[in-house]
Amino acid sequence: MGVLRPHDHPPLLAADVVDAAKASLPQLAWLAWKAPRWIAPAAVVLGLAALARLAVARRFALLGRALVTMVLGFALVGRSLVPDELLPARYFLAVIPILYVLAGAGFDALLELGRIRSTLIRTSALVALAVAAFLPSMGAFERRYTFEDETAFLAAALHRLPDGCTVTAIPLRDIGLAGDLDCCLRPARAPVTLLFPRLHFAELPAEGAVELPPGCTAYFEGASCSLSPTRERERWEPAVRYFRRRCADARAGAAWTELAAADVSPFGSKGLFERPPRVRLLLRTISP
Repeated sequence: MGVLRPHDHPPLLAADVVDAAKASLPQLAWLAWKAPRWIAPAAVVLGLAALARLAVARRFALLGRALVTMVLGFALVGRSLVPDELLPARYFLAVIPILYVLAGAGFDALLELGRIRSTLIRTSALVALAVAAFLPSMGAFERRYTFEDETAFLAAALHRLPDGCTVTAIPLRDIGLAGDLDCCLRPARAPVTLLFPRLHFAELPAEGAVELPPGCTAYFEGASCSLSPTRERERWEPAVRYFRRRCADARAGAAWTELAAADVSPFGSKGLFERPPRVRLLLRTISP
Protein backbone atom coordinates (compact mmCIF):
# COMPACT_ATOMS: atom_id res chain seq x y z
CA MET A 1 0.00 0.00 0.00
CA GLY A 2 1.41 3.41 -0.95
CA VAL A 3 0.77 6.28 1.46
CA LEU A 4 3.27 8.79 0.07
CA ARG A 5 4.25 9.65 -3.47
CA PRO A 6 6.63 12.17 -5.10
CA HIS A 7 5.17 15.52 -6.07
CA ASP A 8 6.53 18.36 -8.16
CA HIS A 9 6.87 21.60 -6.19
CA PRO A 10 7.14 25.01 -7.84
CA PRO A 11 10.72 25.96 -8.81
CA LEU A 12 12.84 27.83 -6.27
CA LEU A 13 12.93 31.53 -7.14
CA ALA A 14 15.65 34.02 -6.22
CA ALA A 15 13.03 36.22 -4.54
CA ASP A 16 12.01 33.29 -2.32
CA VAL A 17 15.63 32.79 -1.24
CA VAL A 18 16.03 36.49 -0.38
CA ASP A 19 12.74 36.63 1.53
CA ALA A 20 13.58 33.46 3.50
CA ALA A 21 17.04 34.80 4.38
CA LYS A 22 15.55 38.08 5.62
CA ALA A 23 12.98 36.26 7.76
CA SER A 24 15.30 33.54 9.09
CA LEU A 25 16.27 35.26 12.35
CA PRO A 26 13.43 37.77 13.01
CA GLN A 27 10.84 35.00 12.59
CA LEU A 28 12.12 33.29 15.73
CA ALA A 29 11.16 36.28 17.85
CA TRP A 30 7.79 36.49 16.06
CA LEU A 31 7.06 32.82 16.78
CA ALA A 32 8.11 33.28 20.41
CA TRP A 33 5.95 36.30 21.20
CA LYS A 34 2.92 35.74 18.99
CA ALA A 35 0.28 33.35 20.39
CA PRO A 36 0.32 30.40 20.64
CA ARG A 37 4.14 30.82 20.97
CA TRP A 38 5.43 27.87 18.97
CA ILE A 39 8.94 28.68 20.17
CA ALA A 40 9.44 29.23 23.90
CA PRO A 41 10.32 32.90 24.57
CA ALA A 42 12.98 31.67 27.03
CA ALA A 43 14.71 29.82 24.16
CA VAL A 44 15.06 33.02 22.13
CA VAL A 45 16.28 35.04 25.11
CA LEU A 46 18.86 32.40 26.03
CA GLY A 47 19.90 32.06 22.39
CA LEU A 48 20.62 35.78 22.30
CA ALA A 49 22.59 35.41 25.54
CA ALA A 50 24.72 32.71 23.88
CA LEU A 51 25.41 34.92 20.85
CA ALA A 52 26.33 37.79 23.16
CA ARG A 53 28.71 35.52 25.07
CA LEU A 54 30.44 34.51 21.82
CA ALA A 55 30.76 38.16 20.80
CA VAL A 56 32.21 39.23 24.16
CA ALA A 57 34.64 36.32 24.08
CA ARG A 58 35.62 37.38 20.52
CA ARG A 59 34.79 33.95 19.19
CA PHE A 60 33.63 35.53 15.96
CA ALA A 61 34.24 32.45 13.80
CA LEU A 62 31.89 30.33 15.92
CA LEU A 63 29.41 33.20 16.13
CA GLY A 64 29.44 33.52 12.34
CA ARG A 65 29.00 29.80 11.80
CA ALA A 66 25.96 29.72 14.11
CA LEU A 67 24.30 32.68 12.36
CA VAL A 68 25.15 31.54 8.83
CA THR A 69 23.81 28.04 9.53
CA MET A 70 20.52 29.49 10.76
CA VAL A 71 20.17 31.80 7.76
CA LEU A 72 21.19 29.24 5.12
CA GLY A 73 18.93 26.59 6.62
CA PHE A 74 15.94 28.69 5.59
CA ALA A 75 17.32 30.49 2.56
CA LEU A 76 18.43 27.38 0.65
CA VAL A 77 14.88 26.02 0.55
CA GLY A 78 13.31 29.43 -0.02
CA ARG A 79 10.88 29.00 2.84
CA SER A 80 10.33 30.32 6.34
CA LEU A 81 8.04 29.70 9.28
CA VAL A 82 6.32 33.08 9.05
CA PRO A 83 3.34 32.42 6.73
CA ASP A 84 2.11 29.17 8.24
CA GLU A 85 3.76 29.01 11.67
CA LEU A 86 4.79 25.45 12.52
CA LEU A 87 3.25 23.70 9.48
CA PRO A 88 6.39 23.98 7.30
CA ALA A 89 8.70 22.93 10.16
CA ARG A 90 9.32 19.63 8.33
CA TYR A 91 11.62 21.55 6.01
CA PHE A 92 13.81 22.70 8.89
CA LEU A 93 14.23 19.66 11.10
CA ALA A 94 18.01 20.05 10.90
CA VAL A 95 17.93 23.78 11.67
CA ILE A 96 15.47 24.27 14.51
CA PRO A 97 17.55 22.21 17.02
CA ILE A 98 20.41 24.68 16.55
CA LEU A 99 18.31 27.31 18.31
CA TYR A 100 18.01 25.04 21.32
CA VAL A 101 21.74 24.30 21.29
CA LEU A 102 22.26 28.05 21.47
CA ALA A 103 19.63 28.30 24.23
CA GLY A 104 21.53 25.67 26.24
CA ALA A 105 24.76 27.60 25.74
CA GLY A 106 23.00 30.78 26.87
CA PHE A 107 21.74 29.07 30.01
CA ASP A 108 25.27 27.90 30.77
CA ALA A 109 26.58 31.42 30.16
CA LEU A 110 24.16 32.84 32.72
CA LEU A 111 25.20 30.25 35.29
CA GLU A 112 28.85 31.07 34.67
CA LEU A 113 28.13 34.78 34.90
CA GLY A 114 26.53 34.26 38.29
CA ARG A 115 29.42 32.00 39.34
CA ILE A 116 26.92 29.34 40.33
CA ARG A 117 28.63 26.06 41.18
CA SER A 118 26.09 24.45 43.50
CA THR A 119 24.47 21.38 41.97
CA LEU A 120 21.26 22.07 43.89
CA ILE A 121 21.02 25.64 42.62
CA ARG A 122 21.85 24.57 39.04
CA THR A 123 19.19 21.86 39.17
CA SER A 124 16.63 24.27 40.60
CA ALA A 125 17.46 26.78 37.88
CA LEU A 126 17.00 24.10 35.23
CA VAL A 127 13.57 23.17 36.63
CA ALA A 128 12.58 26.84 36.76
CA LEU A 129 13.71 27.22 33.14
CA ALA A 130 11.61 24.24 32.06
CA VAL A 131 8.55 25.75 33.72
CA ALA A 132 9.27 29.19 32.22
CA ALA A 133 9.61 27.60 28.77
CA PHE A 134 6.49 25.43 29.05
CA LEU A 135 3.88 27.74 30.56
CA PRO A 136 3.84 30.51 27.89
CA SER A 137 3.53 27.90 25.13
CA MET A 138 0.70 25.81 26.58
CA GLY A 139 -1.68 27.20 23.97
CA ALA A 140 0.39 25.56 21.24
CA PHE A 141 -0.65 22.14 22.53
CA GLU A 142 -4.30 23.10 21.99
CA ARG A 143 -3.91 24.52 18.47
CA ARG A 144 -5.56 22.33 15.86
CA TYR A 145 -5.29 22.67 12.12
CA THR A 146 -7.98 22.24 9.50
CA PHE A 147 -6.81 18.87 8.23
CA GLU A 148 -6.54 17.52 11.80
CA ASP A 149 -10.17 18.35 12.51
CA GLU A 150 -11.21 16.92 9.14
CA THR A 151 -9.40 13.69 9.99
CA ALA A 152 -11.10 13.48 13.40
CA PHE A 153 -14.47 14.20 11.79
CA LEU A 154 -14.08 11.43 9.22
CA ALA A 155 -12.71 8.96 11.76
CA ALA A 156 -15.96 9.38 13.73
CA ALA A 157 -18.41 9.71 10.83
CA LEU A 158 -17.25 6.89 8.55
CA HIS A 159 -18.37 4.29 11.09
CA ARG A 160 -21.92 5.03 9.91
CA LEU A 161 -21.25 3.64 6.44
CA PRO A 162 -21.83 -0.01 5.54
CA ASP A 163 -18.97 -2.24 4.42
CA GLY A 164 -18.09 -1.87 0.76
CA CYS A 165 -19.29 1.72 0.49
CA THR A 166 -17.21 4.11 -1.63
CA VAL A 167 -16.21 7.48 -0.13
CA THR A 168 -15.67 10.15 -2.77
CA ALA A 169 -14.23 13.67 -2.56
CA ILE A 170 -13.15 16.58 -4.76
CA PRO A 171 -9.45 16.25 -5.73
CA LEU A 172 -7.07 18.79 -4.19
CA ARG A 173 -3.96 18.22 -6.32
CA ASP A 174 -3.13 18.26 -10.03
CA ILE A 175 -6.12 20.42 -10.89
CA GLY A 176 -4.26 23.30 -12.55
CA LEU A 177 -4.18 25.79 -9.68
CA ALA A 178 -1.39 28.31 -9.00
CA GLY A 179 -0.08 26.23 -6.10
CA ASP A 180 -0.91 23.38 -3.76
CA LEU A 181 -3.47 24.27 -1.13
CA ASP A 182 -1.73 22.24 1.61
CA CYS A 183 -4.63 23.11 3.89
CA CYS A 184 -7.14 20.37 3.70
CA LEU A 185 -7.60 16.64 3.93
CA ARG A 186 -7.39 14.47 0.84
CA PRO A 187 -9.20 11.36 2.09
CA ALA A 188 -8.08 8.97 -0.66
CA ARG A 189 -4.41 9.65 0.20
CA ALA A 190 -4.76 10.10 3.97
CA PRO A 191 -3.88 7.67 6.79
CA VAL A 192 -7.54 7.73 7.89
CA THR A 193 -8.15 5.17 5.12
CA LEU A 194 -6.17 2.64 7.16
CA LEU A 195 -8.87 2.74 9.85
CA PHE A 196 -11.52 1.61 7.38
CA PRO A 197 -10.15 -1.24 5.26
CA ARG A 198 -13.67 -2.32 4.25
CA LEU A 199 -14.50 1.03 2.67
CA HIS A 200 -13.29 2.22 -0.73
CA PHE A 201 -11.92 5.72 -1.30
CA ALA A 202 -11.95 7.51 -4.65
CA GLU A 203 -11.66 11.03 -6.05
CA LEU A 204 -14.25 12.56 -8.33
CA PRO A 205 -13.15 13.81 -11.77
CA ALA A 206 -11.43 17.20 -11.65
CA GLU A 207 -13.58 18.43 -14.54
CA GLY A 208 -16.54 17.31 -16.58
CA ALA A 209 -19.54 15.31 -15.51
CA VAL A 210 -19.60 14.01 -11.96
CA GLU A 211 -19.85 10.25 -12.47
CA LEU A 212 -20.48 8.41 -9.21
CA PRO A 213 -19.56 4.76 -8.72
CA PRO A 214 -22.43 2.24 -8.57
CA GLY A 215 -23.84 1.01 -5.28
CA CYS A 216 -23.36 2.65 -1.89
CA THR A 217 -21.61 5.98 -2.38
CA ALA A 218 -20.76 8.69 0.15
CA TYR A 219 -19.40 12.15 -0.54
CA PHE A 220 -17.07 14.00 1.81
CA GLU A 221 -17.57 17.74 1.37
CA GLY A 222 -14.31 18.99 2.83
CA ALA A 223 -13.05 22.36 3.97
CA SER A 224 -11.89 23.21 0.44
CA CYS A 225 -15.54 23.89 -0.40
CA SER A 226 -15.48 26.81 2.07
CA LEU A 227 -12.32 28.65 1.01
CA SER A 228 -12.23 32.30 2.12
CA PRO A 229 -8.60 33.54 1.81
CA THR A 230 -7.37 36.17 4.24
CA ARG A 231 -4.24 37.02 2.21
CA GLU A 232 -3.09 36.76 -1.41
CA ARG A 233 -6.75 36.88 -2.40
CA GLU A 234 -6.00 37.49 -6.06
CA ARG A 235 -3.70 34.46 -6.23
CA TRP A 236 -6.25 32.12 -4.67
CA GLU A 237 -9.37 33.50 -6.36
CA PRO A 238 -9.19 30.83 -9.13
CA ALA A 239 -9.13 28.15 -6.42
CA VAL A 240 -12.14 29.70 -4.67
CA ARG A 241 -14.09 29.75 -7.94
CA TYR A 242 -13.02 26.20 -8.85
CA PHE A 243 -14.06 24.60 -5.56
CA ARG A 244 -17.25 26.62 -5.34
CA ARG A 245 -18.26 25.34 -8.78
CA ARG A 246 -16.99 21.78 -8.37
CA CYS A 247 -18.53 21.29 -4.94
CA ALA A 248 -21.87 22.46 -6.32
CA ASP A 249 -21.47 20.00 -9.21
CA ALA A 250 -20.87 17.14 -6.77
CA ARG A 251 -23.97 18.00 -4.75
CA ALA A 252 -26.08 18.31 -7.90
CA GLY A 253 -24.88 14.95 -9.21
CA ALA A 254 -27.23 12.95 -6.97
CA ALA A 255 -29.74 13.09 -4.14
CA TRP A 256 -27.89 13.08 -0.82
CA THR A 257 -28.70 12.45 2.82
CA GLU A 258 -26.51 14.25 5.35
CA LEU A 259 -25.01 11.79 7.83
CA ALA A 260 -22.78 14.19 9.77
CA ALA A 261 -21.61 17.80 9.71
CA ALA A 262 -19.25 19.94 11.77
CA ASP A 263 -17.32 23.20 11.81
CA VAL A 264 -13.56 22.63 11.77
CA SER A 265 -10.54 24.74 12.64
CA PRO A 266 -9.81 27.68 10.30
CA PHE A 267 -6.08 27.33 10.93
CA GLY A 268 -4.69 26.00 7.68
CA SER A 269 -1.78 26.90 5.48
CA LYS A 270 -1.63 30.11 3.45
CA GLY A 271 -4.44 31.83 5.38
CA LEU A 272 -7.18 30.22 3.30
CA PHE A 273 -9.98 30.45 5.87
CA GLU A 274 -11.48 33.60 7.31
CA ARG A 275 -13.92 31.63 9.44
CA PRO A 276 -14.31 27.98 10.53
CA PRO A 277 -15.20 25.95 7.43
CA ARG A 278 -18.10 23.50 7.45
CA VAL A 279 -17.48 19.86 6.48
CA ARG A 280 -20.10 17.21 5.75
CA LEU A 281 -20.44 13.50 5.04
CA LEU A 282 -23.29 12.79 2.64
CA LEU A 283 -24.74 9.44 1.60
CA ARG A 284 -26.30 9.04 -1.81
CA THR A 285 -30.05 8.39 -1.57
CA ILE A 286 -31.08 5.61 -3.89
CA SER A 287 -34.77 5.55 -4.79
CA PRO A 288 -36.42 2.13 -4.55
